[in-house]
Amino acid sequence: MDNRLLYLKASGQLSNLKKQFKTTAIDGHVGLGHTRWSTHGPPSQENAHPQFDCTKKISVAHNGIIENHTALKNKLVAKGHVFHSQTDTEIIAHLLEDLVQHTDSLQQVVLGLVSKLEGAYALICMFQDYPGQLVAIRRGSPLC
Repeated sequence: MDNRLLYLKASGQLSNLKKQFKTTAIDGHVGLGHTRWSTHGPPSQENAHPQFDCTKKISVAHNGIIENHTALKNKLVAKGHVFHSQTDTEIIAHLLEDLVQHTDSLQQVVLGLVSKLEGAYALICMFQDYPGQLVAIRRGSPLC
C-alpha cells in the first residue's frame, strides 16, 4: 500500500484548486483541506496550505498565529531545515519533523509540539509514517 502524502495547492479562489483536480487525480482515504487568510507571507501557491517538513512526510494545515515563529524558525534553520514558504505553518511541520526524529510515540511528539508553540492556533497534521491518522490540536482558535 502506498502511503505517500499527495497534495494540490492553489492561490486565490477555491475554483482555482477545483480546476487542478480536473487534470491531476489524487486518490486516497483521508483528506485535508484549508482556505487561508494570510497572516504571514502573501497569498501565493507557496504559502498555501498544507505545508510540509523537509521530507514531505508531515503535512500541516493551520489557523491562528504562532507568536514565537521567528525564534523557532531560527533554531530549525540552524539544524539544517530548509523552508519554502513565508508561513508560520511551515515552521510547525519542520518542528514536528524534528520531534519525530527523537521519539517513536506520536503522543510524545504532540506533547513536545504544544510545549514549544506560543500563540492561538488550531491545526491538523497528517504523518506519512502514521497512515490513516489525523492529529488535531487547538489552543484558543476554533477547530471544526
